[in-house]
Amino acid sequence: MATNHTATTVKPRSDLTVWQWNCHSYDNRAVLQQHVAAVNKKSDVIMLQETVTKAPSLPGYKAHISPAEDGVCAPLSAKAHLRGT
Repeated sequence: MATNHTATTVKPRSDLTVWQWNCHSYDNRAVLQQHVAAVNKKSDVIMLQETVTKAPSLPGYKAHISPAEDGVCAPLSAKAHLRGT
């Protein structure tokens, strides 16, 4: 059974851009990678729900996840916006 994956862009105050994606397993990360490559402005933060993985990764982003949260929610922040990384 195919699952329809969608990405949601949320623009809070100022110019911070946050994307949310319920990925139902991060095995099919190509969909997110294609979306990131296709947009003009990269997101500052990507919130991945239901990753079902211990170490989600995406080029240009740093994952912030603790072992107790495996598969629940994985916040990723753009490396360009991090200080000291």
